[in-house]
Amino acid sequence: MVKEPTPLDRLIGVDPPASSSFSVLRHVSSGGIDIEAVEVRSAPKVWVPAWLFLPKHLDKSKPVVLLLDPSGRNSRCLEDELCQSLAREGSPVCTADVRGVGDLWPEVGRGNPGHARSHNGEEDYAWASLIFGKPLLGQRVTDVLAVAGGIRSHPALKGRDLLVAAMGPLTVPALFAAALDPNIGRLYLAGGLVSYQDILETEDYQYPFANFVPNLLKRVDLPEVVASLNPRPVTLAGAVGANGLSLEPSAVSKIYEKASNARVHPEARWDLDTMLKWMS
Repeated sequence: MVKEPTPLDRLIGVDPPASSSFSVLRHVSSGGIDIEAVEVRSAPKVWVPAWLFLPKHLDKSKPVVLLLDPSGRNSRCLEDELCQSLAREGSPVCTADVRGVGDLWPEVGRGNPGHARSHNGEEDYAWASLIFGKPLLGQRVTDVLAVAGGIRSHPALKGRDLLVAAMGPLTVPALFAAALDPNIGRLYLAGGLVSYQDILETEDYQYPFANFVPNLLKRVDLPEVVASLNPRPVTLAGAVGANGLSLEPSAVSKIYEKASNARVHPEARWDLDTMLKWMS
């Protein structure tokens, strides 16, 4: 297939973030680190909530890590869980919700409850977004770019390298955000889709609708986006096919053979040791 060149932001419906600075809502100290509740306005009437975990003794040589978890920003932020553990190792951590996740889950409609509740999932929100010409993928990329801008504007984080780790369906927004923001450094993508081409070739695919964009595959696919980030390294950990099953590393490497910056790992691990090795 001959790809038709189109600017990525226009292709997936990304708008410039409405703001590039965090509003700090609350600041507390806990277990040797500082925790800030922050938000950034990514679009009109859309405020992206996030947590910042800051080491007490800030080492400017340590990068900032942005974690994007489809379970939401609250899923791994308790004491001794990933976010606080990484901060205690010296790296500032930001974990944020994006549209359709966590506190940005779609609002239940004001119609008949029995009908409204059944149309309150991510798939329904993704469909509605496409109907209005604003793919959910583009909305989420806008949110990630806004958070990245907020991190760079934070007084304690200015000038630091920014790394992004994403899991599952949020790997695609993270990848496209990095393609649009050259100041995002290395990526760790755990359990992400191997390619849109695999969806096309799979009769019974299980991939969520949130990352679908009309005519996307005519213009670009994920391996090409990864290659465009070179020399920034991209770790593909436990990549999955359109059927939702993990692929053998050899199969992933073949699909990404033109992306010399791709690092293929067999398992989609999401723990402290894995993150520390990836960051080093």
